[in-house]
Amino acid sequence: MNFIRKTSLFLLLLLQIVYNSNAQQDVYALLQKVETTSNDSLKVHYLVDVAKAQRNKDSVSFYFDKAKKLALLLGNTFLQVYVDEQLGYAIIVENPHQTIRLFKKLEERLEKEEYLKRKFAAGICQALSIAYHNINKKKLSKIYANKIIYNSNTLKDSIMGIATIINWLDTLDYDSCHFYFNLGLKLLSRVEPPKVKARSQCDLLTNMGDYYIRTKKLKEAKTLYLQVLDVARAYQIKIFEMGAIASLGQIAAQLQQYEEAIKHFEQSLSFMKEVNRRIYFEELEEASECYAKLDNYKNAYKYLVMSNEVKAELENIEKQKMIEQLEAEYELNDKHEQLVAQELANKLKEERLRVEKREKYLLLGLFIISLGLFAWALLNYRNQRKLAVDLGKEKQKVEEQATELSRVNVMKDKLFAMIGHDLRSPINSLVMLVGDWKGYGINTVNSYKYMDKILHKLENVQLILNNLLEWATLHIKEIEPNIQVLNIEFFIKNMLNQFDTSFEEKKVVVLNKVNNLDILADESQLQIIIRNILSNAIKYSQESGYISISTSKTEDNVCLSIRDTGVGISEEKQKSIFDYPIPTVGTKGEKGTGIGLSLCRELIIKNKGHIELKSSVDKGTQVNIILPLHK
Repeated sequence: MNFIRKTSLFLLLLLQIVYNSNAQQDVYALLQKVETTSNDSLKVHYLVDVAKAQRNKDSVSFYFDKAKKLALLLGNTFLQVYVDEQLGYAIIVENPHQTIRLFKKLEERLEKEEYLKRKFAAGICQALSIAYHNINKKKLSKIYANKIIYNSNTLKDSIMGIATIINWLDTLDYDSCHFYFNLGLKLLSRVEPPKVKARSQCDLLTNMGDYYIRTKKLKEAKTLYLQVLDVARAYQIKIFEMGAIASLGQIAAQLQQYEEAIKHFEQSLSFMKEVNRRIYFEELEEASECYAKLDNYKNAYKYLVMSNEVKAELENIEKQKMIEQLEAEYELNDKHEQLVAQELANKLKEERLRVEKREKYLLLGLFIISLGLFAWALLNYRNQRKLAVDLGKEKQKVEEQATELSRVNVMKDKLFAMIGHDLRSPINSLVMLVGDWKGYGINTVNSYKYMDKILHKLENVQLILNNLLEWATLHIKEIEPNIQVLNIEFFIKNMLNQFDTSFEEKKVVVLNKVNNLDILADESQLQIIIRNILSNAIKYSQESGYISISTSKTEDNVCLSIRDTGVGISEEKQKSIFDYPIPTVGTKGEKGTGIGLSLCRELIIKNKGHIELKSSVDKGTQVNIILPLHK
């Protein structure tokens, strides 16, 4: 590496120190911090710094592994990515392929986590660009360099990244170098404030000037360094000013403009003497050679002596550093061995604890098994007792079912006897009516008269048959109601229209006070319920009687009340009226099976409601049907 490139890298290093205050610390102090700090997050950072300070590959891996394990243990995603990022930087020169694999995984991970992407994406893109360049994949290197722009938190960082890449390019990458340089210039126009823009401009021009020197394009390099000098002086950026002067001296020396070269070296020597002794030594050598070329051997000798003194000083410093490094490596190796031994001891302790834990679990398992066997025996005993109780209950249930079956059979026999009697009477009447109609002859007056009587008899027969069918259906199989929203006002109005003839025949007055309310019920089943109750109200009402239909509501239900002024029901009959069919004759000799109210109750229960009956002899009957309100 030539003098100019060292100067450029030195400037870049100083800029990185300015931008990032986390300079490398003394290894011993870091190890001490690792042992004493109680902050685990800081401990991860210290372990990473210790790893980066190692020269031995195994030691580097050892400390990075410790840092990563601690980050995983903490569950801190930010620290996990940070450790992997620093590991990638540490091995980028020696093992670029491993760096690429590591950073590609990180890149995939960052796509899912926006916060981490903002923090790490630009650095990862820069590292991938350098790694691909090192394995001669220039196209991929350029792609990732371009990504730096879009992932950097600031334009300043983007330009600095581009400057770094230019410094890595070899002399054959002319097109790539200009691509990055022009990219940097485009970004530069958007940087604020002016001093930050000036520093970024100096950084970009300095690295491009270094590239021109490496490719022997000295005039182009000189032009760029003169621009750096102007900008640095305008904004008082001393480090770039002195760096540009030193580079101009090198360019003048290569162009054999020795006097100009000496002039530049004289200006920068005092600054480099304080800032970097290595560059100071190389400038003294360059100045000595330039004086010799001008035959000024006195000054040539003077600068040669000075350079030899600095060289000896640097060699002593280097030797001292080597001694210190060897001592440090010895102590670090010793420390490493102690840590390895401690880890081994910890693993043995963990293994011993695992064995003890397994023994405890074994004893606990045996205890649980014993407890389980005891519980099983106790449960089995209880189950036997429960089985005996259940068998007793089952026996009682069977006996109850037998009793119920006997009751149903008795009711069935009684029911069919009543049905035979009740159906025979209206059918005989129909036969007589048809005979009379035929005997008197068919005319319009007779037709209407007999048709009304026949229709009335048929409706009575139909009601008996419908009730019988519904009762039989309910007892043969379970019928699930089709619950839907019904408007009770509209529903009752339609039902009353079906009974117009019956109302007129008995001259019954109907008072409809039903409100506009929505209920939940099966429409077909509700029709059966209302038809039966209205039929009973008409059947047991005197001529010119009254039937009142009204509604009321509570928070959850609607009560539909049907009240008549008929003959009423005795208290004795009310006790069993819903359970056993009690056939009775209406006020005009109307007959029925007596199963209507029993059927109504079963249907109302299936519709999640209930029925109430209030009656007094010679005063009338009120039936309340309570069904769910639709809210």
